[in-house]
Amino acid sequence: MHALRRLSAPPAAVALAAALAACGSVDPQDNAPVTGLVNEPEGFRPTADGTHLRFDEPAEVVTTHFSTGMPVYWEVTVHAPTRLTLQQVKDNIGQDPQRIGDAPPVAVRTFSCFPVTFTSLGQGLGRDDAPVSVELPSLTPVDGYGTNANYVGVGAESYCGLDTEETDTVPSYTGDMVTGRSYTTAVVTWEGQRDPGIVGTGVRLNTLVSPRNPGQPPQALTWGPGAP
Repeated sequence: MHALRRLSAPPAAVALAAALAACGSVDPQDNAPVTGLVNEPEGFRPTADGTHLRFDEPAEVVTTHFSTGMPVYWEVTVHAPTRLTLQQVKDNIGQDPQRIGDAPPVAVRTFSCFPVTFTSLGQGLGRDDAPVSVELPSLTPVDGYGTNANYVGVGAESYCGLDTEETDTVPSYTGDMVTGRSYTTAVVTWEGQRDPGIVGTGVRLNTLVSPRNPGQPPQALTWGPGAP
């Protein structure tokens, strides 16, 4: 079995948000612990844990603020991958990705870019004047057996050429995301020249939920080219 390998991002690249602090509000009740799914959007049904989806099929996802358990509701869609040549990625990031971080350099044949859309559907406070920021689900490229694949650690939007003024990329502070607007990030896998490694054909999403709120169990969802 090929070893899982990672390519680093250019120093200027910005990583997708990790754990983020909640935005404080003037109402102390906004920071009170929440133990259920409150103020769910109309018709919202969390996609069942373990579901396999086709590319471009949306899932309904719940993330919860770790300290308070406050839920945030999302529609998430992973789109079919676009294959990029080494030269295309060089043009997108302004340098040779083979020479970033790894010694000796990794010889790469091609990259595959999976665009991912996050649409905020609302949050447990039920209003927009007190935003809640949470840790977004992790996104991992996987092969057809669900094995973690070669990946780019950070800066995937840059590799894919998505960091443009025309694209609303996922902000570092999720509390800035406007309800009903779609934001884009990306997952990147790659194939080595001499040793291809494990090349991703799909994407797995995992949520990290607050232990304070038992109303929503963790979700592990996988997108791919077809049903398993």
